[in-house]
Amino acid sequence: MSFYRKYRPSVLSEIDNDSVRAQLTSLLTKKKQDLPHAYLFTGPKGSGKTTAARLVAKIFNCEKPDKSGTPCGKCDACRQIAEARHLDVLELDAASNRGIDEIRALRDTIALTPSSSEYKIYIIDEVHMLTTEAFNALLKTLEEPPLHAVFVLATTDVHKVPATIISRCIHVSFGRADQKALLNALKRIVKDEKLSIDDEALALIADSADGAYRDAVKLLEQVSFHKGKITIRVVRDLLAISEEQVLNAFIAALAKKDQKEALGILEELVKNGHDIKTFLVDILHRLESFLVASAMGKSIDAMSQDDVRDLIPRLTRAYSELRISPIPQLPLELAVVEF
Repeated sequence: MSFYRKYRPSVLSEIDNDSVRAQLTSLLTKKKQDLPHAYLFTGPKGSGKTTAARLVAKIFNCEKPDKSGTPCGKCDACRQIAEARHLDVLELDAASNRGIDEIRALRDTIALTPSSSEYKIYIIDEVHMLTTEAFNALLKTLEEPPLHAVFVLATTDVHKVPATIISRCIHVSFGRADQKALLNALKRIVKDEKLSIDDEALALIADSADGAYRDAVKLLEQVSFHKGKITIRVVRDLLAISEEQVLNAFIAALAKKDQKEALGILEELVKNGHDIKTFLVDILHRLESFLVASAMGKSIDAMSQDDVRDLIPRLTRAYSELRISPIPQLPLELAVVEF
């Protein structure tokens, strides 16, 4: 089992994001029947929204909570929720189930009583992907839900969620994790997996994750296959290989004038939380080396000299426009399309 799945927080105390942990813990101050029936979790990918949604499901359906109402994380219900197989906890990915038919089907099941627990929990991930008609259908459900229904909506783009939906939810914002929170999460894994890793190497992994728990854990898992002590050099070599592969793939796509592939690479970078500004600088460095090599009479296999001369001013303009663009990747995407 991958580290990210194996070490997902199973109880509230394991959440490293202080703000989120405090907000979820505050739910325990009320009886379950008095808690809100709809929640909206917003934040970047890999920040723990789905994990927190499952913890909300545990708050409502744990079979053996302690005196304060904190879910145990060990009962049958908690284990089934953690493994996404609880019959009364439905997880829906709006990115692939975004139409009104899917929401209508969901509405048809809401009236049915829970099969084994007290509450039915509906977790809708990437909720901003729903169509206008689907949002309207969801709104009616949020306005008049049965007493046993609880909704947890998660999104990376809250600006695309209608205000009418937002107004009916308790909003919990998941910011990017700071290095301290990431290091706490990574150190628990290092201890359990008995990994031999330098503090500097662990700090570099945390820095490279761009505030995303999932990315940090994935990087740690990658370096965990290294035989012997994991040093900062090992981590740097791994990161350099990954970045080199992406740079080469992007330049190859530009050389082939493959718009779809180039834009796909950019989309994947954005999804994984990479800094587009840094990526663009790396591309310009590469093109600059091609330009100098060409001027010195050396052959360039990666790209024609004319394409290099065409791309450098386009990407330089894109760089200057990044700071004023409401969508960080848009200037680079536009430069690619125009090229």
